[in-house]
Amino acid sequence: MQNEQIDEQSLEQAYQKLRVYSALDHRIRIRAVFLIADNPGVSFNELVRMTRVPAAKFAYHLALL
Repeated sequence: MQNEQIDEQSLEQAYQKLRVYSALDHRIRIRAVFLIADNPGVSFNELVRMTRVPAAKFAYHLALL
């Protein structure tokens, strides 16, 4: 087997894409992204009200984004 060189820039791009995919790997986070996109400037408390998710749980998911 030949020793293949790994392109560091390609690895970094792949890593960044995977971070985005894993950040969106939950219904609450996907819903938050759509709600924020549809309601620019929406407050945290309003997002909690709209999602009906407890504030602490929503804050956790928002922090992952």
